[in-house]
Amino acid sequence: LERKIVATRFIWKVWLHRKDNYFHAQRAKYRWAVLTVEDFLLKNQGRLRAIRHQRLAKQVRKKAATLIQAHTRRHQAQTLVLPVLLATKCATKIQALRRGVTTRRRLLQFQLQHQSALAIQRMWRGFMDRNVFLDRYLSVMTIQAAGRGFLSRKSFVDQRRAVVKMQTA
Repeated sequence: LERKIVATRFIWKVWLHRKDNYFHAQRAKYRWAVLTVEDFLLKNQGRLRAIRHQRLAKQVRKKAATLIQAHTRRHQAQTLVLPVLLATKCATKIQALRRGVTTRRRLLQFQLQHQSALAIQRMWRGFMDRNVFLDRYLSVMTIQAAGRGFLSRKSFVDQRRAVVKMQTA
C-alpha cells in the first residue's frame, strides 16, 4: 500500500511539472478539429442562441402547465373528493354508532341470560338440597319410629311377663 501511495505522489509531481507541455502538445495535435468547431460555433451562434431560447421557453411552458395541472387537481380534490371523504367519514361514524348500540344490546341480552342462568342454577341447587334433606329427614324419622316401636313392644312384652308372673305367683 505504501508503494502505491509513493508511486501516486511521484506521478502527481511529474504531472504538475509537465502539464503545460502536455496541453501544448495536445493543442498542436488537435488544432484542425478545434478550429472546425470554433468556426461552426461562430457561424451558427445566432441559431444556437435561438435553439437555447426555444428550449428555455419550452421548459417555462412545461413548468407553467405542471403548475396549472397541480392547481386543477387540488381544486378537483377539494370540490369532488372532499365531499366524498366527508360523506365516508359520516357513514363510518354512523356505522360505529350503530355497532355500539348493537353491541350494548347484545351485552345486555348476555347479562340477562347470565343472570337467568344463575337464578335457574340457584333454584335447582336449592331443590336438590331440599330433596336430599327431605330424604334424610324421612330416613331419620323412619329409624326413630322403628326404634320407638321396638322399645314399646319390648316394654309391653316385659310388662306382660311381669303381670303373668304376678298372677301365677
